[in-house]
Amino acid sequence: MKHFLTVPALLAFILVGCATTPPADQSATPNRLAKAQSPEQAVTARAQARWDAVIAADYEKAYVFLSEGFRDVTPLDAYRLKQANNPFKIKSAYIAKVRCEEADACTASVTLTVETLMPSVGTKQFYSTEEEPWFLQGEQWFHVPPK
Repeated sequence: MKHFLTVPALLAFILVGCATTPPADQSATPNRLAKAQSPEQAVTARAQARWDAVIAADYEKAYVFLSEGFRDVTPLDAYRLKQANNPFKIKSAYIAKVRCEEADACTASVTLTVETLMPSVGTKQFYSTEEEPWFLQGEQWFHVPPK
């Protein structure tokens, strides 16, 4: 009797597992997820992920969100050094809005909380709004920083 109850339970477990696992060709790869999102959603997600990496001082991760052209002329070490020596420390970032002017060009409006050390005053915190250009290259969105 014990084996009789185990076989139906095992069969139900296998069937549930098959029903919830997508076929390999429909798995959620980053490119498939990007296609499922609107351009505004994709840019919002990538812009937030980039700023999260900057805030965490994970400059290597932040670097991969930058355009190929920028990366061609700015080596990772130079980018890392510039970010690490920035006297303005980003404490938080919020993607307030994304506007897509064209199918392959968007602007992310980013609200930043920034801290800096001011001589004779101490640490000061302020807010800033940045307008960031993002462009579709291939199947992915990339930020083009100002010069």
